[in-house]
Amino acid sequence: MITYEDCLGVAQLTDAEVQAIAEHEGLPRMLALELASLLHRCPGGERRIAGMILDDVAHARARGDLAKAARLRLVWSKFVSKHPEALAA
Repeated sequence: MITYEDCLGVAQLTDAEVQAIAEHEGLPRMLALELASLLHRCPGGERRIAGMILDDVAHARARGDLAKAARLRLVWSKFVSKHPEALAA
């Protein structure tokens, strides 16, 4: 049986990254993982994932949830360090 953790490894994502995508898109984690995996294979997909995470940061700040905004900013930072193409213009 393939587990969620197995899929994370194949998609080269962390659970925190998938959680951010799930929140941004209003999806369950497994569907967010599938979406992220598809985006990884598309041109510009890493930029889209990074953008989703930054949108979540902005929404957390707007709600006054600075702790969550800081956690998400760290998720974004780790994502772009692993996927520098996410910063490409």
